[in-house]
Amino acid sequence: MGKLSITKPLSLCTFLLACGAQAQHLERVYNRDTHESFTLKDVESKAVVKGPIVKQETVFSFDNPFTKLTEASVWFDLDQAAILSDFGYWYKDEYVPGVLMDKNKAWFIYTAITSRNEDPGIMVQTSPSSYHAQVYPLAVGHDFRVKLTSVGFLQPKDDTFVVPSPSFDGTQYEQTVESAHPETLQVDTSSTPPKNTVVYPKEGPLDMQVYAQKHRDGYTYVAGMLRTDKPDAKLKVKGIRKVYWTSPDDGSTKLFIGRRRGSGKVEIVTRDRSGSTREAKVIKANERGSDTAKLWAHQRLVQERWMNRRDVLNFSLKYQIPSSQTALLAVPQEQMKLFKKKAAEYRRQQAEEARRERAWQRNRRQNWSRSSGGDPEIRVYEPQATRVYAVLPDGRSFDLTKSRGGFWGGNYDIPADAPEGEYVVKIYAVNAAGETTEQSVSYQVDRTAPIGTLRMEDGFLVLSSEKDLARVVVVFGDGKEENMVQVEPGLYKLATGARRIVKVMMIDQAHNLGEVRWSN
Repeated sequence: MGKLSITKPLSLCTFLLACGAQAQHLERVYNRDTHESFTLKDVESKAVVKGPIVKQETVFSFDNPFTKLTEASVWFDLDQAAILSDFGYWYKDEYVPGVLMDKNKAWFIYTAITSRNEDPGIMVQTSPSSYHAQVYPLAVGHDFRVKLTSVGFLQPKDDTFVVPSPSFDGTQYEQTVESAHPETLQVDTSSTPPKNTVVYPKEGPLDMQVYAQKHRDGYTYVAGMLRTDKPDAKLKVKGIRKVYWTSPDDGSTKLFIGRRRGSGKVEIVTRDRSGSTREAKVIKANERGSDTAKLWAHQRLVQERWMNRRDVLNFSLKYQIPSSQTALLAVPQEQMKLFKKKAAEYRRQQAEEARRERAWQRNRRQNWSRSSGGDPEIRVYEPQATRVYAVLPDGRSFDLTKSRGGFWGGNYDIPADAPEGEYVVKIYAVNAAGETTEQSVSYQVDRTAPIGTLRMEDGFLVLSSEKDLARVVVVFGDGKEENMVQVEPGLYKLATGARRIVKVMMIDQAHNLGEVRWSN
């Protein structure tokens, strides 16, 4: 969204990583125009335990008190080892599921449809475990309902495991829990021990639980949870390839994901000074599904080095997992039919406009890091006006709408080919006597991702980049994330200890996402 110099900028929320027994954590849900928060009315959640993994489906229902077209903004995050597998919402009584696609294409569709006041929703991934969704417009007189489906792992608690609960604004909510394989584990929903506790039959000093599925690419993906009384001993996995440890910390519970061809045996070997211990499980390749493949693909995206955007996009679409280059777009089917027609018109229009210099160019001032384009908001204070209208840099004009307290406002689209820089919009206010006053507002377009350099200094990871980034996230080898702190303009620090660093992700005020890999 474009940032206007006369309005308070919309800042990125500070994310809280899922902790304890939280899974789907909604950070904030608010009206994008007024920033008023929605009030939560109800949470319905169901979890299915499949070996060590959990598939959760949660519907969050919010009261919608607004009587005009409203765009909702939703910020949420998942547990560090989990992946979002579905996103959707209800428009009136129709459920609209999300479809994963190229992020650039998804934003074009979203902008094209919202400009006609129709009802799409879009969700993008802002870091490996954080997400942002926009839905516009909400149906007046109907609750705002969002559905999130995710796949993650059970969480250790004493000698048992707990099914993580959905939460909103720090409050956790109950859910129904069932087991897909009751012969291998027991789900205890009584009052003692605590609800949603999963009990495995413990087999010895080294205990392994696995769940395997055959994906359509021909591989059998294996998700495993390991309990050991030798947490510091070296571990080796045999029988599966391309193994990713998603939480290899100093605790006694460890998570891993890998793949193999067909059925066979998975074996864990641990060695310390007292000798070696082995634990093996037979993997059957007759159950089909995509949950384990999604978990594996997510960790590969997080932990490996990717050279270009196209590779990330193709990999994301192959395994149907969100990434920095994809978005989930939820559009009613009848609007998608209309979009195909509008998309053809758009391509013809772009070809024509490419042959002439845009009028926006002559009003360009200088490059500035504030907006990546979209639909900036104009908001001015003109209590005596009877009409207020705006003139855009290319000469087009449109009327602003009067709101409370003497304010007038409206949104408009930044052209996809508008060059980076600062632009000026002229605002004209007409009073009852026919007198006209003029003022100027400005916004900045920046589609350039931030860059930076990393170094280690006295036990701190130090990033040098542009000042006042909205968020700087360190991604570790186990998939966990922590925010860096700006200690002085353009300098960010975080104490990392001995943990393996994978990369640092930088999000600027324009929501542009850049990353820098760490190399020892």
